[in-house]
Amino acid sequence: MKIPEILEKINKFSIVPVASFSSLNDALAISDNLIKKDLPIIEITFRTGNAPEYIKTVKKEFSKMLVGAGSVVSVKMAKDAINSGADFIVMPGLNEDVIKFCKKKNILCVPGVLTPTEITKAINLGCDILKLFPAEISGGVKYLKAVSAPFPSVKFIPTGGINPTNYQDYLEQKNVLAVGGSWPIDEITSSKI
Repeated sequence: MKIPEILEKINKFSIVPVASFSSLNDALAISDNLIKKDLPIIEITFRTGNAPEYIKTVKKEFSKMLVGAGSVVSVKMAKDAINSGADFIVMPGLNEDVIKFCKKKNILCVPGVLTPTEITKAINLGCDILKLFPAEISGGVKYLKAVSAPFPSVKFIPTGGINPTNYQDYLEQKNVLAVGGSWPIDEITSSKI
């Protein structure tokens, strides 16, 4: 899938559920539930060593699911994610080597930023879709408005502290492509208890 199509889908879904799984069965069950809720998108974090396996299997079992790799902090992780079939890469911070690697592979890379300096650096590296992280604890929508004002061409995916009570406030901002958060996953898992 090409980057413009991925961005269009992310914008359409407007929420990127972020998950860290402890088992393949959990990854498959949650993905199935997201599809049933008409939210066929997930960011599987590299917080566990099995993330590449989970990405590969979810992509195989649910071909229409848009699967991103999250918490990617090295080129090796990005390589493993791409080889596993990840549609996009999300980083908690700004790693120039990962950005350059993803650009070579023509894979959407969403670096994490918080400051005007980081935003400027990301733009200079060719990125115009950025993860604002951690969004809520850093000042929420007010901070997003202030820090993004000098960068009208950038779209953000605020993540960190986003929840059912505040996500709409972010989505109302013109420069927000989508929001990321674990609450859609939490809602699924809590309904199974």
